[in-house]
Amino acid sequence: MTETECSVRGKFIAIEGPDGCGKTTQAKLLYEALKKRGLNVLLCREPGGTEIGEKIRSVLCDPLNRKMTVQTELLLYMASRAQLVEEKTRPALEAGKTVVCDRFLLSSVVYQGIVGGFGEENVLTVARCAIGDLEPDTTVVIDLPVREAFRRLGISPKDQSYLFTESPDRQERKGKDFHERVWQAYKSLAKKGKGKIVLVGGKGAPEEVHRRVMEALKDVV
Repeated sequence: MTETECSVRGKFIAIEGPDGCGKTTQAKLLYEALKKRGLNVLLCREPGGTEIGEKIRSVLCDPLNRKMTVQTELLLYMASRAQLVEEKTRPALEAGKTVVCDRFLLSSVVYQGIVGGFGEENVLTVARCAIGDLEPDTTVVIDLPVREAFRRLGISPKDQSYLFTESPDRQERKGKDFHERVWQAYKSLAKKGKGKIVLVGGKGAPEEVHRRVMEALKDVV
């Protein structure tokens, strides 16, 4: 850990999970709840969160970029992440703010490293070059089976080739088997996370899931 990172005083929380699990909603609810407690909170998302990052996001999400390799995908995610960390995340943490991020490094470990076949250690090696040793104090994984995500989004069992049917982005166009492997990878990493990665059940109304998130974070914020 660098001298700069040793001075970090704020808390860093990442909200993760498979596509359709409700993580973006939960990140926003957490942000609002912490603000009501009087905390100075930064809410950000990946990929994106900066002017440069949003441009990278548009490339990553473009369904026409079907030939993108997993290596290219990873490097684009890391480029967006590096910009976000240096421009917003690290300065906020050093100023004592609480940072809530909709996805962070665990997404790359799952999507490109495990499911994409690039390898967990290879992803972490690239990450060290991009963001140093910065990591969340806690990563909350919203645990929702893919079948439940399909049901929640109104997709019938007969139409499960895509997770999303209306204007799906490039990542979301990947089939049900891909998203099943993503879900299993998240659960496996949570079991090995030694308390820094916590699984929170994603079934139920958003407010119900939010209560579980707050309970999981009671010793963090």
